[in-house]
Amino acid sequence: MADNSQEYVSHDFSAVDRQINEVARREAAITASMRAKNLRSYAITGVIVAGAVSIIILTLFLAYYLFSEKDHTIATLGTRLEKNLKRIDKLEQELKQKNKVAPTSSGSSAHRIDLVIKNETSGTSGSRPPVSSQTPSGPALERLKQKGRDFRSGHVHVALSWDTYHDLDLLVISPRGEKIYHGSKKAASGGKLDIDANLYGRPKTRTPVENIKWVRSPPAGEYKISVKLHRRADEDKLKKTEYTVEWRNQKNGGYYTERGSFDAYSPLRSWRPIATFTVP
Repeated sequence: MADNSQEYVSHDFSAVDRQINEVARREAAITASMRAKNLRSYAITGVIVAGAVSIIILTLFLAYYLFSEKDHTIATLGTRLEKNLKRIDKLEQELKQKNKVAPTSSGSSAHRIDLVIKNETSGTSGSRPPVSSQTPSGPALERLKQKGRDFRSGHVHVALSWDTYHDLDLLVISPRGEKIYHGSKKAASGGKLDIDANLYGRPKTRTPVENIKWVRSPPAGEYKISVKLHRRADEDKLKKTEYTVEWRNQKNGGYYTERGSFDAYSPLRSWRPIATFTVP
């Protein structure tokens, strides 16, 4: 009789399990490493994108600021213009009532924006007449010579000289109402500003001179001279500026001189009346 009994044999698979676990561990380590690399790539990409977006936003903001600042500046100038026009009209009315003098014929208020003249107690001539002499007594003659100009030539000559790096400006108003200064250097009557010193962005000097003259016969009538402190230089910001205005009228003969000063508290861009003279 055959024996149908089966023999069961047990096998030890622990070595296989260890191999499987080792493979799983290595795969987990590789997966974690790849995940870290991906995270670093995402972080770098995010930083680059954020930087690019920041640059775009900064550029747009800067463009908006520049354009809005320009509009703001225009609006501010418009407001100041309106105020100045009202002040001009008010001053003319007061002068007309007080002195019974007709308003000037220099045109509408819009053409007289730059001619808002404030009377200042410091450095103005007041009722004191200018100094008269037969020869130039100020520094303009020598300074003009250095520029190739002759103060003794021409029918009418007006010169301004001073002693700092500041930017001063000279203004002469002709009997026709023509304004000759840095903003309008030539007049139809023949007058012109041919030297403008210490301009912003140009080489500066502590021996500056400005010059307005009529080479041909000037129109008869009254001429008005004014001076203003246009801009202070950082090098001389607190320094007092002594200036000299000299003028020559060929028909009357002689030279005339008026001196004054601007200090650290003098207002900017405010015309200061210096003197008037008449060409017959």
